[in-house]
Amino acid sequence: MSSSNRSSEEALDPQVPVYNSYWSLPGHWNPGSVSGMTDAIDKTSFFESNSRLGPSQGTETQFIKHPTVKPNYRGDPTSRSFAAQIPGLIDELNCAMWLENLPIGINTEWLLSRVHTGAIFASHVNQPTRNQPLCAAKLVFMTHVGAANFLEHLKSPEDRRAFGGFVVGKWKMHGHTNYKNQQHSRVLKITRRIERMKLEFWIDFLEVIDNFKYQISHTSQSYLPDGRPVVEIGFGRLDSQANIVRKQIMEDIWCRELADVEWTPDPCGR
Repeated sequence: MSSSNRSSEEALDPQVPVYNSYWSLPGHWNPGSVSGMTDAIDKTSFFESNSRLGPSQGTETQFIKHPTVKPNYRGDPTSRSFAAQIPGLIDELNCAMWLENLPIGINTEWLLSRVHTGAIFASHVNQPTRNQPLCAAKLVFMTHVGAANFLEHLKSPEDRRAFGGFVVGKWKMHGHTNYKNQQHSRVLKITRRIERMKLEFWIDFLEVIDNFKYQISHTSQSYLPDGRPVVEIGFGRLDSQANIVRKQIMEDIWCRELADVEWTPDPCGR
């Protein structure tokens, strides 16, 4: 990011740093240091070669095989995200969902704006490929209850229409159990102690983190009675996105003196 992306007034304000030079000052956490933390996770693709259908009454759990999908699309076995998966996890404990037949061109914002049964731990949208003409997505809920309720909602024609009309939801064969820190969230609330640190400031803040890939589901800005802005940013996932941004703000000398960052409830579960 260059200073030309900011107004001349903001670039010259001593309270608002120009990041290219700011990160070189002593005592500040270099955002480039997060690259090693995210590389392994970012390599992970969530295209399952085996997906498990949700259980139906009177039948055993079924499996759908996708022989055209390479086995390494299950993820990087050295990543923390992969390590958290439990192969063959029973449906009654699973929080991970696989969605197929989603409309072409969707993104994280589109997907998560339609989820209302529980807070989300992680999401990932797969765009169409030569062998998969429609979009697919992975959803990992914070709790099994949220995932089970979502699968139940997809039985309704009205709810299926919200996802394009042809969506199929399945339990993932490589599952996740309830997330242990339920007070955490993929959504951050940032309260600034100076008026100038508005939403645009924090979007620029994300852009200077080297090799940091992220998706945003939503943003909002409001104001406290004293005029201070409060920003809410929803990320695509908690572990390698919201958690890293929160840590960076808290560990940076300048930011932690001028802003308070905290988890805030996920609108998917409100």
